[in-house]
Amino acid sequence: MKYTVNVSVDGRICPVTVSDENKALLAAKAAGGAIVGIWRENRDTSGLDACLYLVTGEEDVTADLLEKAARRHLSLPWIIADTPRLRIREFTDNDPLEKPNPWDCGVFAEEETRRAYIRHQYRFSEHGLWALEEKAGGRIIGKAGITDIAEGEEITALRSTANSGQTVDGRTEKTEAGERIYVLCFGEEKPDSGHGCGFCPGTAVGELGYHIYPEYRGQGFAEEACRAVLRYAEEEMELDGAFLRIRNGNTASQMLAKKLGFRCNSAGKPDEI
Repeated sequence: MKYTVNVSVDGRICPVTVSDENKALLAAKAAGGAIVGIWRENRDTSGLDACLYLVTGEEDVTADLLEKAARRHLSLPWIIADTPRLRIREFTDNDPLEKPNPWDCGVFAEEETRRAYIRHQYRFSEHGLWALEEKAGGRIIGKAGITDIAEGEEITALRSTANSGQTVDGRTEKTEAGERIYVLCFGEEKPDSGHGCGFCPGTAVGELGYHIYPEYRGQGFAEEACRAVLRYAEEEMELDGAFLRIRNGNTASQMLAKKLGFRCNSAGKPDEI
C-alpha cells in the first residue's frame, strides 16, 4: 500500500509519501521526500529507518500528522497555540538570538546550541521550550513550554523532600537559594490515591518552563502563554498533570503558579503559596 499526499504548508507544497512497503519507503527517501511509514507485523523492516514518522495503522495518518511531517521536512516550525496576543511556536534558525543571562539555560543565546535544540529536541521529543511571538509586531517576547516529562510518583517523591527541607541527591532543596515544587493535576483530583495531587504510579507529568524577557514583563504575557501551554499539554500531549520548580523568594512566579492552579503544600499542611 502506497499513496502520496500533497500537503500545503505556509504557501508551500510538500509531497508526503505514506506506505507500508519497504521498497516504496526507500524510494521515497532516495527522492528526498517526506515519509510516513505504516508498521506491519512480521514484515521486513529494512525501510523503516527511512521514515520521518512511523504509525501502526492507516487510521493514524491524520491531517495533523501529515502537516507535521511536511513541516519537519521543510524545516518549518510547528504551531503550538494561538492566544489573543501571542503565537506559540517552535523556534527557527531565523529568530533573533537571546541575550545571555545567568538564570537561563543559554541554549537560545548561541546559533549552534539553538540549531541542535531545534533539530533534535523538537524532532524526537516533540516538546520543549517554544517561542512566544507577539502577533502585533512579530517580536519574540520570551519562551514557554514543557521542558521534561516524568512519572507521577517521581514528582510526588521529589515534591515531598523538596518542600519539607530534606535533601535530594545530597543537596538541600528548601533553602533561600533553593527551589520548591508546585504541582497541578489535570482533571479531577484523586484524594484517596495517597499521592496528594492525583499523581499515581504510571501517570505522566510535564514540567512547565517559561521566561518572559525583561522589557515585556508586567503585561500578563506569562499567564497567557502558560495557560495555552498547559491546555496543549493536557489536550494534545495527553499528560496527567504538570509541575513547576520555583526558587524561594521568586514571589512573581509563586503568584503566577497560584493563578494557574498549582499548589505547593506539604502533606497535611495548608497551601503555602
